Amino acid sequence: MAVALSTLPHEILTKIFDLLPVTEFTRLSSVCKDLHSFVEDEKLWRQRCYRDFNISLTQTFRTVGWKRLYKALNDPVVYTWGESSQGRLGRELEDYGSTPGIVEGMSGKGVTQIVCGGWSMTALTKKGEVWMWGTMNPETNPNLNPEDYDPEELSTVPPSYFRLTRSGPTAIHRAPVQIEGLMGKNVKSIASGRAHSLALTDQGEVYQWRSITRVQKIDVSDQARIIQIAAGWTHSLALAEDGTIFSWQSDKPDMVSSDTLPNANKDEKYVLIAGGEFFTIALTNYGNVYKSESGDSLANLSPFPGAVNRRYAHISAAFRHFAAFNNEGKVAVWDDTGNEEIYNELQHVNQVTFGDWHFGALTNDGKLYTWGQYSGGALGLGANYGEVKKPTLVEELENRYVFNIAFAGWHSAALVVPLGSDD
Repeated sequence: MAVALSTLPHEILTKIFDLLPVTEFTRLSSVCKDLHSFVEDEKLWRQRCYRDFNISLTQTFRTVGWKRLYKALNDPVVYTWGESSQGRLGRELEDYGSTPGIVEGMSGKGVTQIVCGGWSMTALTKKGEVWMWGTMNPETNPNLNPEDYDPEELSTVPPSYFRLTRSGPTAIHRAPVQIEGLMGKNVKSIASGRAHSLALTDQGEVYQWRSITRVQKIDVSDQARIIQIAAGWTHSLALAEDGTIFSWQSDKPDMVSSDTLPNANKDEKYVLIAGGEFFTIALTNYGNVYKSESGDSLANLSPFPGAVNRRYAHISAAFRHFAAFNNEGKVAVWDDTGNEEIYNELQHVNQVTFGDWHFGALTNDGKLYTWGQYSGGALGLGANYGEVKKPTLVEELENRYVFNIAFAGWHSAALVVPLGSDD
């Protein structure tokens, strides 16, 4: 007996969607009203973006636009701007890049996530590859952190050439280079602190590096699967599926501490994490925000007073600021002391990112707004801007669709796709 496709349970239709090529599945939209509604379901396209293009489900609070994004993800373009020293923009510039410019070295690689360190940028591709450019740490040396250098190379290079060594964190990579220690790993998400970076694989393995040739696997948990990573200024964070948070200082990866929600309600647990200069924040499945006043110490994670009696669905943090999003796309922004900063312009936002003194917000319709200090052109508004008090549209990217942003230090990056004729 024939069964009408539209009468099948949602779970069965979802499995069919996973098996069909996208072109075939979208044709079902014209069959009937019920199938049209199913094909337009944002949750399905969100999962397909994750599966087919390696889009991390924790990197953005996008609630709409997943189908539109899927259609455009074949070849995203990497744009960078701001302070150009240490090769951090991945493209040649004499001084500052006050407007967005293309990183040609990443063209055709299918970049789906980008993060910024203090002097570097790191990109993740849809194939699970990790690429980096810039400098991991120009302020260190072999005497301070010998574990970050290749012993054999150090023994053959005179001290005056430490900055030029290929193995150390002081090496300058002016063009993108692939992280060899992660080759063969299917990386699903990345994160960067000031002078260290993290990667999470599809197997739940966590890797850290402070020099691109010294990638180290972190023994985080053998009890629960790791589902998210985050990086503070100098500390690293990992979140397990059961709600346990793990933390360690980037220079002491063998000293991992852990904590669970200090709450009598057994159903509540941590579901998202983020880190700043000297603090950690966490979000629970009840929408509550917790904050610790010490980076890697989780012992004093407690309800954040500024968010009490509010319910949030997403968080982000870097350096001395953090943000929380509600289900309506409204954003609350605080500095590290807990002072709330009100920006009425931030509506329908899915991502907020922070540099040292410049800030950015991404809207559901792919528009980028920046504010804060000029920071070597990191606002992306041109060379004639001083401090910008309120979020301002980056006009250079106005006719494009921005889907991921990352700021740090005095530099900025965005992943961008062209707008088609039907957008």
